[in-house]
Amino acid sequence: MHNEQVDYLFQLAELTVHSVDGLNFTLLQEDGMNQAMLSTEAHLMIVPVPLVTFTQEHTVVPVFLIPASRTSVLYLYEDRWRSNPLYWQARLRVRWGRGERIFARNCRVVRPQADQLSSFLQACHTYGSTRSRYRYALVDAKDRLVAAATFSAPRWMDREGVQVASWEWIRYASLPELTIVGGMSRLLETFVREVHPQEIMTYADLEWSSGTAYQQLGFEKVETRPCVEFCVDPSDWSRHSVVKMNNDRRYRNSGLIWQDWPRIFNLGSEKFLRRYW
Repeated sequence: MHNEQVDYLFQLAELTVHSVDGLNFTLLQEDGMNQAMLSTEAHLMIVPVPLVTFTQEHTVVPVFLIPASRTSVLYLYEDRWRSNPLYWQARLRVRWGRGERIFARNCRVVRPQADQLSSFLQACHTYGSTRSRYRYALVDAKDRLVAAATFSAPRWMDREGVQVASWEWIRYASLPELTIVGGMSRLLETFVREVHPQEIMTYADLEWSSGTAYQQLGFEKVETRPCVEFCVDPSDWSRHSVVKMNNDRRYRNSGLIWQDWPRIFNLGSEKFLRRYW
């Protein structure tokens, strides 16, 4: 928004955008929650979600009723914005159609090294990097790594009495300032051509997406997963799963008073499945 000379103010739970050429913003109040609505052809609504101090008696579970006609909703949590505002400014510009646009057919598919891919995902994926078995990336004509996808090793699953080898599509990320037309499709097709999976499952984070992109790739929605509780480190606004913190000896024995960190719930996720058998 700075680069686009957008006049805005973000303070605690409130996002106020004063004026953008060709875009119309209004700030709405509904049931005590601030909602910033962006009215464009893309029907993008930005819902700021505040971070509040957690106590045993008070937990924030953000639940919003969005009209079914809304095609694009972004839940902008305070910890996300404060942890890396430049990243979120870039992603918002892309959602507004103001980012750089390239085509996957003009990129080449590579198998990046683990450390190179880990650095890319840490910078470009909301949940950072994680372990994976298969790694693919797109490199553009400028030799930039612009997108990446990772997949798990197979697990045997029982599907109506039939044992099926199932892979998980763990991560997909692109440079936040880019729209890569066909990026997800090309990396998925490369994985399928090389590995020949019987099925692939994946998740769509409901803070950012309803999973429409996966449905366009032939995936079927099979399950809605519940909200996950996180605690937020106030020193850097990083988000940590409460379940993992409770189960990780490093945190239990570290002396950190993470139990007093602010808590928040995400919006859950949708599980998608595509079968190839």
